[in-house]
Amino acid sequence: MIESDTLAAVIEKQIKQAVDRSMEGYVEKTITSLTLDPAWLFKIENLINQNFMRRFDEKLSTVDITSLIAQHIDGGIERFQAKFRENFRTNGISDVADKNELTVSNDMVVVQSTLVARDLAVENSARFKGSVDIQDLTVRGTINTDNQSWDDIAVRAGDKVLAQLTEEWKGQLVQQVLDAAKTSGIDFANIRINGEDLVTGNTLSAKVLETSIESTGTLRTLKVAGHAELNNTLTVNQRRVGINTQDPEMALSVWDEEVSLIAGKLAPQKAFIGTSRMTGLALGINRVPQIEIDIDGLTTIKKLRVGQHRISHEPQVPGYSGTKGDIVFNSDPKPGSAFAWVCLGGFKWQALKSAE
Repeated sequence: MIESDTLAAVIEKQIKQAVDRSMEGYVEKTITSLTLDPAWLFKIENLINQNFMRRFDEKLSTVDITSLIAQHIDGGIERFQAKFRENFRTNGISDVADKNELTVSNDMVVVQSTLVARDLAVENSARFKGSVDIQDLTVRGTINTDNQSWDDIAVRAGDKVLAQLTEEWKGQLVQQVLDAAKTSGIDFANIRINGEDLVTGNTLSAKVLETSIESTGTLRTLKVAGHAELNNTLTVNQRRVGINTQDPEMALSVWDEEVSLIAGKLAPQKAFIGTSRMTGLALGINRVPQIEIDIDGLTTIKKLRVGQHRISHEPQVPGYSGTKGDIVFNSDPKPGSAFAWVCLGGFKWQALKSAE
């Protein structure tokens, strides 16, 4: 049974192979004869073209050609503009701006920011709405003077010129007056101030309230109502007098380098003469101190007389003539010695000892 089935399969396969070879030969022969027929080839070509055009029209009808073309054109233009802006260079223009700075229209060219030019030539006219800062100005034509600005300039210039001329005129006039005074003197008889004679006899008019006189003759009297200073040394101000100081601390204040001596009222019915700083005070004659007060208040008196009696110190019995009642204290006391001596008149001195 198996052998018969196998044989049938082999026969069937061989038949198919024979049929295929026959069909291939027939098809090849038929195609060869058809390709040699021009009418058939033309018919096939027309059929292909018709089917291709029909399919192409169907596909093309589903696409928006206009927007696609516009999109590609716009993209090309943008790429061209970007490349143009990036690579555009000329010998006369260097564009380094990152924003719009120049606008050109039919009737106007607008510069958005500052315009800098080495030279500027305007053929017709120029108008400036803001301020104009010009380092050097040269006017070769006419200037319109029929405006308020010109009047302001004229007034200010006139004031400055008048001020300069006035100062020069004053200087020249004063010099002329001084020269005339040196050569021929000055006649003050006809000089008046506010209707009053400048000089009457030998008296200067009371209208003269200020002067710059630097020297005078001998003054019989001098009255100063306000602050007064003499040679940067003496200052009189508000009922106080200062020497070498402009700020007196009392009625009288005398400064000599770091030492300050003051005198004035200390308390009601009490005057004060002394120092205002931590400095000692000495009183004496012939530049020799006789009474000294140190910064702690200790007072030293070299020679002292109370009433008619002198009080002094000696290391031994005085050997000079004294006045009866004078007392001399022992400056070198020892046990059992006198602590002082009292004068009994002339050269007589009585020892004074403490009671035992």
